[in-house]
Amino acid sequence: GVRLVGSEMCIRDSNKHNIVVDWVGDAHTTYVNDKGLEFKHYQVELVNFTDNSVVTTTTITDVNTKTTTFTSIEYNNNGYKCRVTNVYKPFDINSSNVVVLGTVITSDRTIIPYDKDIENNYVVSNIIFTQLNDQSITIGWTKFSNLATTIASVGLKFKHYIVELIDENGNNDLKKTTTINGIDTVSHEFTGVSYNNNGYKCKVTSVFRPKDSGVDN
Repeated sequence: GVRLVGSEMCIRDSNKHNIVVDWVGDAHTTYVNDKGLEFKHYQVELVNFTDNSVVTTTTITDVNTKTTTFTSIEYNNNGYKCRVTNVYKPFDINSSNVVVLGTVITSDRTIIPYDKDIENNYVVSNIIFTQLNDQSITIGWTKFSNLATTIASVGLKFKHYIVELIDENGNNDLKKTTTINGIDTVSHEFTGVSYNNNGYKCKVTSVFRPKDSGVDN
């Protein structure tokens, strides 16, 4: 079958990707030779998952080469599949314009390109201490505008916020931490906070994961 082996960032500013494809299988050269045919090329197509429309195609003329890279591929929330077709031609020189299509194999995996370079993007803002009650501290923050829609457009989905309470002692010692799974939850109360003459500061980090199910999350 066809294996879509990876999606990796190309030039971030162009919002394009490279998708590497490889496949396994037999071109059945001995069999087709006995039928008056010879191998011409592999036809490799990247297709939209939703409607099977061809996004781009390439041909590989070396029967032993079973990999190719599609470049400058747009983000696509529904993802892509890949098709590889064995293409043959007759030995008969008078039939040089004839091609015979052999086996078509389609990838099991649907690949969804995603943005890997998101440092300092989609960050929360206005982190404030909203309440201090003895040894309880409540923190609030403002999430990035239209966060879910924005990250979905670059192949990502929300995973959680990491909220950290840090000792303001110059060493940035982490005193308490928690994860918030709700994208619209924009506050948290730390309880049992130790008295501290240095005071505390808070850090909130947005964590995302690829929509592509084939990527470890």
